[in-house]
Amino acid sequence: MISIFTSVAPVLALIMIGYVVRKTLIPDMNFWDQSNKLLYWVLMPTLLFYHTSTIDLDNDTFSKYAIVILTSFGIATVLSLVVTKLFRYDVRVISSVLQGSIRHNSFIVLALAGNLFGTEAIVLATIGMAILIAASNLVVVGIVIGLLRKKEKDVDIFQNVLSILISIVKNPILLSIFAGLLFSGLHGNNILILHDTMLLLGSSALPFILLVIGANMKIMRLSSEVLPIAIAVLIKMIFIPIVLFFIARYFNLTELETSVVILFGVVPTAASSYSVARQLGGDHDLMADIITVQTLFSFISIPLLIGLL
Repeated sequence: MISIFTSVAPVLALIMIGYVVRKTLIPDMNFWDQSNKLLYWVLMPTLLFYHTSTIDLDNDTFSKYAIVILTSFGIATVLSLVVTKLFRYDVRVISSVLQGSIRHNSFIVLALAGNLFGTEAIVLATIGMAILIAASNLVVVGIVIGLLRKKEKDVDIFQNVLSILISIVKNPILLSIFAGLLFSGLHGNNILILHDTMLLLGSSALPFILLVIGANMKIMRLSSEVLPIAIAVLIKMIFIPIVLFFIARYFNLTELETSVVILFGVVPTAASSYSVARQLGGDHDLMADIITVQTLFSFISIPLLIGLL
């Protein structure tokens, strides 16, 4: 447990350093917004391209890995909808709790995987990212449309959905992963200059993105009801890691593969959930509170659950 905590602590410390730097040294959010663009369009795609272009994952392993991730994703989706319906919440609240329960901050997963388990774990986390980014965006968009179509008549939901679907297709993260897999299949990883450049450029991505995540964290007085936040935290960060563990054991994943899939459960929801909630007419204030609480809770849950599981 001590060795796990010492491996996780630097990742969480960088998030807090980013928050302190933004509050004290660089309060200008324009700087952090531009940093987000650099990470999103350049640094992360190069890092992910490098790792996926050198991957050597057989079809059987990939299939079992994908089944484990998508099964737990489906369980989280159904559980979130059932629980919020039982409490008779408004559809706007349901849509935000849904996002808080099923989406993942994959960048924290990458940082944890590399720090805890090394390069091979980053490759596995990258594959998990490709599966979950596509699945979570499509499922969230589809379900939220169904929930909000009748409720938000003054919002052009279909226009917003179209823009989100186009952004998924143009997502540089997904494009870099698929390009890397293509290069891997064509044995393009033998192009040394290309891969050395990608590695050098991408190696700065993980520490930098943790600083940016911390800088974008807004610790403030919560304005939403406590119960919807608690539901999203319990499903996403306690129930799902345990489910992932047992499903991974059932499919006989290796210890490394099991450890990496558990990381997707223990990390907070994606920061982009807030903008999706705004675009589709969800409760974006609740979404902001869920992101904040889950990020803070992860400082306890990540070392504890990784150690136990």
